[in-house]
Amino acid sequence: MPSKFHGKNRRFFWCEPTGSGRNVFCIFERNVMLEFVPAEAEIQIFADNLYRLIVNDTICGYGPARFLPSHPEYDKHDISGLLRAGENSIRIEANAIGAPTYQAVPSIGGVAVCGHIGRTISLDMEEGWLVRRSWAWDPDSEHYSFAQGPVEICDTREFKREKDILYPPVAVEGGAWGKPSERGLRTPSLLVRSPVRIVTCATLTSGCFRIGFRCPVVTGGRQPFYTYIFSPREQEIEAGVFWGPLGIHGKWLDHSPCMARGNRENVLLALKSGWNFIFGIPEILKPAWAWQMELPSDCELQVRGLPGTANPAAFYLGPLAAAGDIPEHPPVRAEDLPGYPVCWPPTGAMRRPPSPARDLAWDITNKPLVPANSLWKLPLDFPANRDATLVMDFGEEYLGHAFVEVEAPAGTVLDIGHDERLRENGTPDYFRCNPFLNSADRFILRGRRQHVETFHERGGRYLQMTFRGARGPVRIHAAGVRSTCGEYPRTGAFACGDENLDWAWKAGERTLRASMADGWIDPWRERGLYIGDALVQGHATRKITSDWRLDPWCLRLWARAQFDDGQLPDVVPSHLHRPLCDYTLIWILALRNYWAASGDLELVRELWPTIPKIFSSTVWKTAEGGLWEVTPDTKVFIDWGVVPEERQGVNACLNAFRFRALECSAELAEAIGHKREANSYRHEAAEVGT
Repeated sequence: MPSKFHGKNRRFFWCEPTGSGRNVFCIFERNVMLEFVPAEAEIQIFADNLYRLIVNDTICGYGPARFLPSHPEYDKHDISGLLRAGENSIRIEANAIGAPTYQAVPSIGGVAVCGHIGRTISLDMEEGWLVRRSWAWDPDSEHYSFAQGPVEICDTREFKREKDILYPPVAVEGGAWGKPSERGLRTPSLLVRSPVRIVTCATLTSGCFRIGFRCPVVTGGRQPFYTYIFSPREQEIEAGVFWGPLGIHGKWLDHSPCMARGNRENVLLALKSGWNFIFGIPEILKPAWAWQMELPSDCELQVRGLPGTANPAAFYLGPLAAAGDIPEHPPVRAEDLPGYPVCWPPTGAMRRPPSPARDLAWDITNKPLVPANSLWKLPLDFPANRDATLVMDFGEEYLGHAFVEVEAPAGTVLDIGHDERLRENGTPDYFRCNPFLNSADRFILRGRRQHVETFHERGGRYLQMTFRGARGPVRIHAAGVRSTCGEYPRTGAFACGDENLDWAWKAGERTLRASMADGWIDPWRERGLYIGDALVQGHATRKITSDWRLDPWCLRLWARAQFDDGQLPDVVPSHLHRPLCDYTLIWILALRNYWAASGDLELVRELWPTIPKIFSSTVWKTAEGGLWEVTPDTKVFIDWGVVPEERQGVNACLNAFRFRALECSAELAEAIGHKREANSYRHEAAEVGT
């Protein structure tokens, strides 16, 4: 008989028993021989944190929806339409993030699978699956943003090299997962969205070259480094650098911000004839911090970690220093550094600097290949031996997996970036919104024609694809975004004849639908599910569609994540442990609003225990007069426009939320027959109100 997740206790598997590590990818494979295609074939999958399902080389599923490990939810996939007589391959690519994000709590890697093909073939993980850890993805890549995990840097050539390294899946020891239940939310639509126009398609200038390195996967402190630049003559050149003090000849350089290109500062290097010692000590502000420099190509420069050698290592890194530990003068030679050379191991050679977003931000377009703002038309051809870029406009916000069907030589580097604004030259304005938003992924192509698709969902309006180092022509056969938003029926409409109001409704609905994935999330920068945002978005969703499953889904997530002190996380699931206290109260308002619109008393009864825990939280501090005050140990958000002084002491906004939360709690208590609690909350509300 076909097996189900709820039919027996599920075990969780990985490529090794601990499930630990940062940005680990495991590939699970199962081959099935069929004499004929049965009428039914279903696979059920849960993965901590993310997975992609591929059947016979066709991507057919992503998941799971965001979850708490104590309440995992599996996805069901009907794969009957993808099977064929003969040999069939089923592949699950799973990623354990192992890094701070606003989409998952700290956890470990683990996958559980069951299912069937027909009535006789089991797809349970214990039966016939093989696994391998994949090193195609860089485990130490920089974070996509302060709220999202590592960017995707993937060498697709590695998949062929790894294909024979397979072994039986290993049961994970000590996982904290509860019993999986079926997904309670719409699955991603995976509808293909195509661009509406080509903003820019052009070659890139080639007058500079870039070098760089990646700091350790730590946050905080400074990373001392040194390198040597050989100049055939005395000359002064302008270099681009990414942040942090940089010194030459024992003097710190003056840095001037480059307004045209994000995350870049310009410095003047007064180079002597021969080898010039360069020392830097940038601060590590985020995990896997990347540093890079751009130098002119026509100045006959060489960069080496050691002068006069062919060693390709361009930088030597020193032991981490304290955040404020900047010497008065930089050293003038490597021998002056502490512990040299024992503590200064070479970083190794890099084909490219390790930050695809910074590369995209620093690029300058040269010769157009098609006229600007052309209609979307394929195929597109790029010339051989020239770096070139393509910027696509989707006309509105998207959220999903960018893909391209491309024909290119092996080793070609493909950078895929996303943004919501453009520079004057028609390329995305990276880092203008936020200096920590590295909104680009990188793929090294295996050669010939291949399909490349980002594993992680990304958001934006403008999608950029840049090809570097191609030793032959490049042709794009298809490109677009596979949407991960749910397809909710349109049952609400608005029209009044006023052009501006009608436009506002349509723009608002498009924006809302672009945010309706596994929760109401901002598609681009954070992808976080916030209580405050959901209060407004829940109201709006109930105006445009009759499918209200997002409300109970999100309300349950916050309730299940309630801290021991009674507070709720303002964004869930995430690594954050210091909540916004006003958001905790807003959750009660959101529950009441959903109940008032839907009459869903079962959800109120289910989540009711959360409310008394909120009001009994030890975080609340009552000042003289009975009002709550904000102390140094608590934090409120209120709004972005609030100054710090308005978030201190006896706080009117906090007590206004308290008053309304008490009123709402009384309504909910009355509805489920808790008369005594209802009267108590009404009495406290009256005291706060007066």
